[in-house]
Amino acid sequence: MGSAIATIAPIFLVIVVGFFAKKYSFINDTAVKINNRLVFYIFLPALLVYKIADSKIAQLFQPNMIIVLYLSVFLIFLLSLVISFLLKVNKKDAGVVAISSFRGNFAYMGLPIAYYLFSNKGIVIGSMLIAFIVPFVNILSIFSLSVSSSSGYKKIIKDTFLTPIVIASFIGIFLSIYNIKIPQVLEKFLQILSLPALTLALVGIGASLEFKTIYGKSFLIVLSSMLKLVALPAVGLVLLKFFPLNKIQSDVLLVMLAAPPATLNYIMAQQMGGNEVLASANICLSTVFSFVTYAFWIYFMR
Repeated sequence: MGSAIATIAPIFLVIVVGFFAKKYSFINDTAVKINNRLVFYIFLPALLVYKIADSKIAQLFQPNMIIVLYLSVFLIFLLSLVISFLLKVNKKDAGVVAISSFRGNFAYMGLPIAYYLFSNKGIVIGSMLIAFIVPFVNILSIFSLSVSSSSGYKKIIKDTFLTPIVIASFIGIFLSIYNIKIPQVLEKFLQILSLPALTLALVGIGASLEFKTIYGKSFLIVLSSMLKLVALPAVGLVLLKFFPLNKIQSDVLLVMLAAPPATLNYIMAQQMGGNEVLASANICLSTVFSFVTYAFWIYFMR
């Protein structure tokens, strides 16, 4: 277990740097927003196109990856709704509990960890999974929050299929499948542009944490955190018994499933009338707790 903690610790230390940089005013809210926009719209898409296009994606892709990914997320989605119904959770909270249970921070947490654990293969497999899972979890999120929604459908539906990360992943997949070589100048440009992507993504996570939101509704926060960080990867492991993959494919899939709730869950809850305070609290607690759960899953993988 010690080696697993040592493996994951440097990644979370970067998150800690982001948290204290914000706390001690090295960066402010405006800088955090700018950082996150740069990562989301420029640096991370450049990284995905560059890494995927340069890979042998046909050799790494397996339909079982998508089957396990979709089934795991969908089963936890159903479980979260059933639990909320049985506990008589109010509508604004129930939708947030649901999205916090299955919609993970695949790009900002899953990808960096997959890369640092498995190098280029990790980021290529992780990027493939993102291309398929982001539209799926967005659709489930819209359904989960629709009971308390008052607006925001058009933008969210557009963002389901037109996010820069999804578009970049599919461009990279297309270039790789058809063996289209990126011109050397453009390839070097993408390589340089992608260098800060993962580091700034982690710094942005740390700078976005607001722990004051954790107080209140602690049971629902713990419930959704356990569903996301423990139950979702566990369901994926069970499904892998029926839809087997090779070692690195199953490990990267587990890393993506174990990612804490996405920071965009807060924005989605805000736009569609969910409890955005609960969404923010889920993100904070789950991100911190994921240090422990990621160390456990890495230990388990080894």
